[in-house]
Amino acid sequence: MTANASAAMKVTVTDMRPEYNHEVGRLIAYGFQGKFRSLTKNRPDDLAVVFRQLLEQSAEGTCTKRVVALLGEEVVGTMSMKWHKDAAGGKAREAGVTEGTAREADMTAAGLVKLLETGGMRLSRRLLLLGALCCLNHNPVRGECYIADLAVHPRYQGMGIGGLLLHRAAQYMQGQPRLEYLSLHVSGRNTSAKGMYGRRGFRTQSEEHSLISKLLFGEESWEYMICGQ
Repeated sequence: MTANASAAMKVTVTDMRPEYNHEVGRLIAYGFQGKFRSLTKNRPDDLAVVFRQLLEQSAEGTCTKRVVALLGEEVVGTMSMKWHKDAAGGKAREAGVTEGTAREADMTAAGLVKLLETGGMRLSRRLLLLGALCCLNHNPVRGECYIADLAVHPRYQGMGIGGLLLHRAAQYMQGQPRLEYLSLHVSGRNTSAKGMYGRRGFRTQSEEHSLISKLLFGEESWEYMICGQ
């Protein structure tokens, strides 16, 4: 057994908790700094603060779920999933929630605007970051369990942690009668990520080209990949 495989066996995947916000914010900053840093000119630590504040403002709702990968007590990976509101209808009704999804979306948007107003960035950079986050947003259709982000700490990449997180996503999706398949977007230039997704059963459903994305991130081509349909 290789050292990487041995380390991966010690990793556990569990649900997100508020005490993980700081480390998860840093992980997301690591994962997206190449895209957002050119927009904001901020250091990774500054971006980590923004993402941590966003996590604090955006509580998990009936149509979203975040998990973390732990090596001992250290957060070494994270993944967020979301789905169409119809897939949460039964759970929402059981919990007495009738308009939870819309209100959660409104609260998330309001929280994002608020934290960008006080995030220590100049107005022009706040607006660029807000536009970039909106550009990356994807609204799942019925039956779709969309992986909104997946990040692994650079020190632990190549150890199978991304695969463990994808396995948890598949387990969750299979346990929900209204969810039929997993999906995600990946940069057309990210060959290593595409290889990992391919080994996990994902296949490219379509290719998307966006001039706005090219201007914002330097990424014109994105592949929409699905698994399980």
